Amino acid sequence: MNDLINEIAGSTNVTVTVWLQDATTGALKTGVTTTDLDYHYVRIETDNDVTISGAANITACASLTADHVDATMYEIGVGAYRLDIPDAMLTAGADYAAIYIWDAASGVILPVVQEIQLNLTTVVETGVATKLDTAIPGSPTADSINQRIAAVDDLMQASGDGDLAAVLVDTGTTIPALLGDIDSSVLQTTTIALLTSQTVFTLAAGSADDDAYNDCLIVVQDASTAVQKAVGLILDYVGSGKTITLSADPGIFTMANGDKVSIVAAPKNIADIKKLLRADKVIDTTVTPWTVEHKDEGTEDVLMTKDLKNTSGVDIINTNNTLGSLTQT
Repeated sequence: MNDLINEIAGSTNVTVTVWLQDATTGALKTGVTTTDLDYHYVRIETDNDVTISGAANITACASLTADHVDATMYEIGVGAYRLDIPDAMLTAGADYAAIYIWDAASGVILPVVQEIQLNLTTVVETGVATKLDTAIPGSPTADSINQRIAAVDDLMQASGDGDLAAVLVDTGTTIPALLGDIDSSVLQTTTIALLTSQTVFTLAAGSADDDAYNDCLIVVQDASTAVQKAVGLILDYVGSGKTITLSADPGIFTMANGDKVSIVAAPKNIADIKKLLRADKVIDTTVTPWTVEHKDEGTEDVLMTKDLKNTSGVDIINTNNTLGSLTQT
């Protein structure tokens, strides 16, 4: 019996070498008349059915360099012979095939069996799949290649974190231009390192310059719930301790250590917004309807005036309030 060989199911023009032995001595046999030999082949189908071909004659191959012709043989020398495997033996649908050759004329050689394992692609695919699911030796996370591919895929999905997917969307803007816009507006991205109150906290990273972020907008994102975001105004920044003081508590959610922070360059009219946030609110009951005046802090300069309304949306006047309680009678 010759060694088992592997071939892909459906292969054609397959040629192998077989060794013929003397039927009496077992020695390698030369000078065999190959046309005296017969063959048949067996196939084990993928559904486990076993089929066997009818017996047929081996025919002579023209030369060692001749084109493939099914079921032909040619002597190479020292007991070795070229054998052209019948294409029908290797057609798809089987996992295993074997050709059996014997000397039907005189019985001068021992029968020969050549086994062929088919579906090599399946074997290779299974082996590769196993390797892809095996942890990479020396890897810091001990992740397999497939796990790393999955992690990259998750990053690219718009339904997940979507960071990479968002960058890869074709907006018609070049990457340098996009990065330029980001650099000009987002001054710092970091996290809250230590929260003292809802208006005072230190950053994990930031400028070493005092007042570097004064009058800038700050966007705080909840570390556990990404959709929760709060926007505030930075009143003061101390570079040595990276300490932020807000003009007021944004009041959207309770900020905590580890929350993500983005500091954004303020719009040009931030000074006016800052004045309104700090303004003194004064109720004027001498006018109809009553109004609340927003006066520049510590001055009599009126920045904005708004009519006062009660909880029903009715303007408050002298005749529909009770002892200045601002409730409708």
